[in-house]
Formats: sequence, C-alpha cells, structure tokens
Amino acid sequence: MVDAPEIPQAEVIAEQAGPTRILVVGWSVLGPRVLAELDEFLTSDTVIEIIADPEQVDVDAIEPSILVRNVHIEVAAFGGGPEEVTAYAARRHFDEVIVLGYRDRISTDEADARTLLTLMAFNQIVEKHELGDVRIVAELLEQRHTPLAVATGADDFIVSVELTSLLIAQLSERHELDLVFRDLFDPQGCVVELRPAVAYGAEALRTFAHVVAAASAQNQTALGYRIGSSGEVVINPAKSTEVQLGAKDSVLVLR
Repeated sequence: MVDAPEIPQAEVIAEQAGPTRILVVGWSVLGPRVLAELDEFLTSDTVIEIIADPEQVDVDAIEPSILVRNVHIEVAAFGGGPEEVTAYAARRHFDEVIVLGYRDRISTDEADARTLLTLMAFNQIVEKHELGDVRIVAELLEQRHTPLAVATGADDFIVSVELTSLLIAQLSERHELDLVFRDLFDPQGCVVELRPAVAYGAEALRTFAHVVAAASAQNQTALGYRIGSSGEVVINPAKSTEVQLGAKDSVLVLR
C-alpha cells in the first residue's frame, strides 16, 4: 500500500478578470460558434473586433451570423497582408488575438500559410513595441503544420479538423462518451483549463502524485501540466513521474 502524498500548502490565486478587448483576425463558419462560446464567459465591457479580408469572405454577412448577449461586436473589412494587420493591431489596445483560418476560397495549405505568417508578424510586433502580455491563439487546418505553429511563439493553437475527427472517432467507438463531451462543452458544465502551478504549491510538488493530491484538495482533477519556458504540455503522466514546477508553469485541471 502506497502512502498518500502530503498535500502542499497552495497559495491563494485571485481569478484574473477576462480580457476587455479581443481581436479576431480572419473568419470562417467556425467563427460564430467560437464567439458564442466566448460570450458565455466574458463580461459586458468586452469588445470583440473582427477584421476580415473581403476577398476571402463576405464581410457584410459576418455580424448578422453572430448571436451574443454580453460582448460588443465590431466588424471591419481589411484586405492587407499579415504585416499590415499586425501594424493595425499595434496601434490599438488588445488583450487577446484569435487567428481563424479562411476555408472557402483558398486551400488548407494556403490558409495555414497565411495563419503562420500572421503569427510570426504578431510575435515580432509584440516584441518590437513591448505590448506586454498579449495572448495569441490560432486555428490550424492541417495537423502537419503544428511544428511550424510552435516555432511562431503562439500561446495556443487548435487543429480544428483534427479535433473534430478525434471527437467523431471517440463517439463511434463509445456512445456513452456523448454525455461526457456534452458536459465538457456546456458553458455551465465542467471546465478544462491551465491554472498557475503556484495555486497548488508548486515548489512542494515532487511527483505528479503530489499534483493530483493538491488538485483533489480543491475538488479538481489534474490531467497534466505545462512547462512555461518551453511550452511543453504533458498529458496524463504516471503518478510516479518526477516534476519540477515553478511560477511560470501551469497545471492542467478539470474542474
């Protein structure tokens, strides 16, 4: 019988207020769903500005397709390339940037190339103008482009087609998972998120078993962790796995 690890004393971490201004670059059929989901978690003082290339989408049709209750939506036609888009963003204040891939009028390779160039340009602008902690999230259409996305310095990226394929495969094999996914995707249901490792007593954590115990003490389930310096995410490691987490690292939890 293995003794339960001692639960480290966790620091109290105040919940950070959500971003007040979000820039969405690009558009696709996924856009309305993304904004509807964000709307459930954002406050009424949040402004989401969408800039889209009129050669790729019908810009006039964007706002009527969006159903939100809390946030304020602004839509603008912007036909410039990645450098012009990022220069525009640098002149304004944005707390978060979301890059969506165009789907209808160009190939997936062209769409991902455009996304990657936009990410690189944003990374340069953030460093050059010292814009602070601007979070950048991007959508990719092809799994094979993910190593390039990592190199651009994006905080997070989602391979939307791959994610959908995996979801369908899981449901086809185990129908009972439908209730699990419904709860995970329900705004009122469980949440999977990265939380600061210091909230679980980072320096006292020696193995992943300690991480699990610290999360459990807060009625959460630890799924893995993220190393801040490299961006490496470790999912479902063995409890015996040794960990060294610090102030810049995060714990992936279900709560």
